[in-house]
Amino acid sequence: MRSAWIVVLALATIPGSGAAQGDSVPAQRDSVPARPARSAWSAQAGLPLLSVLLPGFGQFLQKAPGPGLVFTAAGVTGITLFASSPEVALSGLPRSAAGQRAMMGAELYTAAGFLSGYESFHRALPGLRQRGMYAFMPRDEPVGSLMTAPFDVRFLGRWTTWLDLVHSAVMIGMFVARETSPGWQYRPYLARDAVFGTSMSYGAGVGEEAAFRGWIYPALYHAMSENFLVSNATQAVLFGALHRESAGAFAIEIGAWAFYEGWLTRRNGWSIRESIFHHFWYDVAAFVAELATDFESCPTCVRVRPPLVLTFPSISFRIPPFGASH
Repeated sequence: MRSAWIVVLALATIPGSGAAQGDSVPAQRDSVPARPARSAWSAQAGLPLLSVLLPGFGQFLQKAPGPGLVFTAAGVTGITLFASSPEVALSGLPRSAAGQRAMMGAELYTAAGFLSGYESFHRALPGLRQRGMYAFMPRDEPVGSLMTAPFDVRFLGRWTTWLDLVHSAVMIGMFVARETSPGWQYRPYLARDAVFGTSMSYGAGVGEEAAFRGWIYPALYHAMSENFLVSNATQAVLFGALHRESAGAFAIEIGAWAFYEGWLTRRNGWSIRESIFHHFWYDVAAFVAELATDFESCPTCVRVRPPLVLTFPSISFRIPPFGASH
């Protein structure tokens, strides 16, 4: 699975796909101008959505077979890994090699679709700009620059990144405090767990940011007459809602985080590279925390997850017995 991601990264960064760009400095696409979209709706929604479901589909219709083959190959590889595994985890994080392979395969297919949708949308932007649309996005970020963003340490020089890191530390710390207690025993954290968590974090960090902040958000921003609050809130609510099943009530916090990343995307001139950096490293820490605190047994106690308790000052009333004198 790790080799599959290496192949995707190598193919995405070959000349013509765009080299890594400076932080928050989107690159102007230097490739051959894309074939004009059949309609504005197709360019903004139809082809990207179909590309999410069928990686590479939009690229083939846009006369870009090279990137299309890369996305299709990644999607097929992901489906193959998922389908070939005898064990598929329906909930929680798997600890077996087979279960982790299946989940990484599903993540590879999902990320390939998200990146294909993003690339299809951005490939059509020059034609849309000629129609007077998306003037707020004068430049473009190739897929290759997105895939190197998790490792761009220059973002550590930004206060917006440190604000996100503080948030991540607080949330991970609260989770670990809730999931640990004296006497509990945990499953060993293995090397394959680290590979699994890092691979999943990479796919989610790059793919989800490309889809939500790189495609859906600017499309909503344009459709809603460039209303920042409404469009950003819409993408944040959608992002949080799609995490509801796995995150539970924590999906509300995820939606709030998505709103912050939407604000940051607009602040950075619609570059999503810093958001990818944030997303990747938060997920890495979250996977380590969840896998390292995976409960195994407790010989002397029953594991009970402590609820969050808020204690307020009490007010008591003393009522004298009936008939008592005053």
